[in-house]
Amino acid sequence: RWAKETEYYRKKGQKLFKDFLIDTPYMNKYDVQNSQDEMIVGRYQNTYRNQLLKIRTSGSTGKIVEILWNKDDYIASNLCLWRLRKQYYNIKNSDFYLTFHSTVYNGTQVRETRELEMIHHRTYLSINKFSFSPTNFERYIKEISNYPIKWIFTQPSMLLILVKMMQDYNIKPQEMFPKLKYIELNGEILFKSDHELFRKFFNVPVANLYGASEVNGIAYQCPNGHLHIIEKNVAVQLFNYHKLDDHLYEGEIAISSFHNKAMPIISYAIGDKVIVNTNIECEYSSSPVINITIGRTNDRIHLSQNVSVSSYELSYWIERVNTQIGNPILEYKIKHKNQKSIIYLYIKYDFRGWEKVIISKLQEQVKALYD
Repeated sequence: RWAKETEYYRKKGQKLFKDFLIDTPYMNKYDVQNSQDEMIVGRYQNTYRNQLLKIRTSGSTGKIVEILWNKDDYIASNLCLWRLRKQYYNIKNSDFYLTFHSTVYNGTQVRETRELEMIHHRTYLSINKFSFSPTNFERYIKEISNYPIKWIFTQPSMLLILVKMMQDYNIKPQEMFPKLKYIELNGEILFKSDHELFRKFFNVPVANLYGASEVNGIAYQCPNGHLHIIEKNVAVQLFNYHKLDDHLYEGEIAISSFHNKAMPIISYAIGDKVIVNTNIECEYSSSPVINITIGRTNDRIHLSQNVSVSSYELSYWIERVNTQIGNPILEYKIKHKNQKSIIYLYIKYDFRGWEKVIISKLQEQVKALYD
């Protein structure tokens, strides 16, 4: 009902459908980029807008968007996941965890990478992804061991790096993480082989969280290995779908948030292709189960023969350029040709003629990281 209070809904004039299977989603990332002001509910437009939380997507899909939340609604959305963490794995929000970060904001400005090698918080230790490497791993070992880390929250690619470095230094998980009891992975496709590697290496339960920054948790893996939709947080719809079997459908996913009253996200296409089983038998939940068939992986991007970067590093540089010169970059895409990666930038019409400036700013970001 909140969507009907927005200018975006009134202008679009398209009926909202609650069906699981739909012909077309109501909105996508281009809509959010181009029509953010019109998507904000009227009462938040003026007096309360400065009090809203700004949540930016990582940009690892190539499209960077910003979602506004009322703080209480954002907390309520995340509570849906916290309740499941406690139910499935006995993880509480007071349990200390290890995570990794790339972009961190000071107000609306991106803070410098080197300022934030480690962020110390009362419930977590966060290490900068760009400085966490084999060349300086030794100085992190003691730091990590000094904290009562009960769980790890990161992307599969980062955990693979951690495991490789621990193996290279011949460090046992019990030595570095004596209190570890759980690992949660997010942000990328978690392959079964990696899931099994992590479970055996750390000897703790490993769960997959399928989510999106725009709505928080979408589906969460129970101890039986089922990625159940978090039905108290989101509604899931499929478009461009086909039926595989009874109760089994494959298609592109659209999501709706049940909690964002400031900037309603309704039937929103996030760019992933999934299979949904609507009739699952599981002792932990009867919610439908998702399997991701095409989603967000984190292959390396080869900029030259000796330099390769992750999509998170590229997203970080683009985010910094956007904050420096007024958000010119809407999207990036990568194409591979003759073993080289070509990066295509899609910029706002208002910034036509700025191409050399934008490229120069990106080159400055790359040089700053590798100098």
